[in-house]
Amino acid sequence: MDDSFMFTRYADTVLSEGRFAPNPGGEPAWGLTSPAFLSVIIPLRILLPGDPVLPLLLAGTVCGLAFLALLTRLLLKAAGRDPTARRAALFLILFSAAFASHDIAFHFTSGMDTMFALAWLTLYIGAFLARRPRAVLLGLLGGAAFVVRPDHLVFRLGTPAVVILCSSGRERRGALVCLLVSIAVVALLMLLGLLFLGSPLPLAFYAKTPGFYGISFQRFYLLESPKQFVQFILSYPVPVSLMALACAAHPRRWLQFLPPVLKGLLASSLLFAFYQLFLVTPIMPHSQRFFYPLLAPMAVLSAASCAFLRGELKKLPPSAAILKDDGTRRVARAAFLLLIVFTIGPRVVGCISDIRHPPPDGFNCFDLEEELDSRWRCYWPHITELARLQAPLVVASTEVGHLFAVDADFTVIDMCGLNETTIAHHGFSAEYLIERYEPDVIYMPHPDYVEMTADLMECRLFEERYVLMDDPEDEYFLDLAINRFSGNYADLAGIAGLSL
Repeated sequence: MDDSFMFTRYADTVLSEGRFAPNPGGEPAWGLTSPAFLSVIIPLRILLPGDPVLPLLLAGTVCGLAFLALLTRLLLKAAGRDPTARRAALFLILFSAAFASHDIAFHFTSGMDTMFALAWLTLYIGAFLARRPRAVLLGLLGGAAFVVRPDHLVFRLGTPAVVILCSSGRERRGALVCLLVSIAVVALLMLLGLLFLGSPLPLAFYAKTPGFYGISFQRFYLLESPKQFVQFILSYPVPVSLMALACAAHPRRWLQFLPPVLKGLLASSLLFAFYQLFLVTPIMPHSQRFFYPLLAPMAVLSAASCAFLRGELKKLPPSAAILKDDGTRRVARAAFLLLIVFTIGPRVVGCISDIRHPPPDGFNCFDLEEELDSRWRCYWPHITELARLQAPLVVASTEVGHLFAVDADFTVIDMCGLNETTIAHHGFSAEYLIERYEPDVIYMPHPDYVEMTADLMECRLFEERYVLMDDPEDEYFLDLAINRFSGNYADLAGIAGLSL
């Protein structure tokens, strides 16, 4: 995904300058929704400094494997004592992961933080379900979600809040400590963000608020979230069916069966789904990635539902205790390996093979310029030729990921505001963009950003200073505008075929 290259750019800036910024020597910005993901990216970037893609692929794959391992272990805790229920839950839920292996493999290899955040959430749920959860540690894990994936705070704050309401004694006190510690950590991180990055929240929080890019843009995405949500639910019919059957069998008894932690996860999941459906603009929602945080809570709740249904069939109240060894752990290990070897594994390898080109010596490599020339030539006109100038150009665009990666000397201005604090806080202004940065090159906004394009075309400074490259055959997706007062105008005009 184009956005994943932002992690590469931030990692490089941290390594070269010790600063959290999207551009070398530029202003710090909270442009990454998941700064904590850099803890995985940076070591891989150190090991593979010449490859902008392989660290992203490896990071997603390692985090994805960690998620599946943590999920398998978590299911054993949630499925209860009965060996039949535990094995049935393992089989049905891991089978569901195999059924959805196409989407899971995409998230393994997208270069985004989806699997990292999901592994963190699964670790948190597992720690909460421990026989004696450590409240302070849970609170720290929960509060850290603010820099792992801020929208996951719905689970980190909602779950202990429900536990406080539904429990008593030691469990309630522990949940209260957990909640207070999480709130304190979030408050501290917001203060640090404001002091050092100029924003208490990630810039995406502002930029993806409905209506931020204008009514026309909002209309394009009006039904995108519901569509993605339905696709996510249809990708996991077995877990959804298990919960529906358990609820249909006896709703009150099912809710009573669920321990307070799982009640908290259920309430948090409903709130999270509402938030993503109605309060977020789902830009680049590939393979339902914004709804994937629901996978871990859904798997745990369906495992508990499986135990409940087994108990209902036996007409005996199932216990939440865990047998030390009933053979299920061996089954779990075998199921996990089969899941990796025969379903998700081949798809991950296939995804990687699709974007990596083996040379004659057999070693994998990735040529970003070749990728841009062959697959993206009509998207960013002349981008590889601009990179070959080896000039410190200032380039503005709404699609910035590949621009971050193609040339480390580019100063890339994100017109969407995802990496530019003032735009994120106050909205796009063509006059501000040109007066503040004087871009050498402007790739005109994606066609969905109708109001942004109109603002540029009606701006007096844009009309005076920029010349649009001719595209009579409508060959290019993003039109190219060049600053006629740029110190590199002669070279830029020559590349774009403009007369001097």
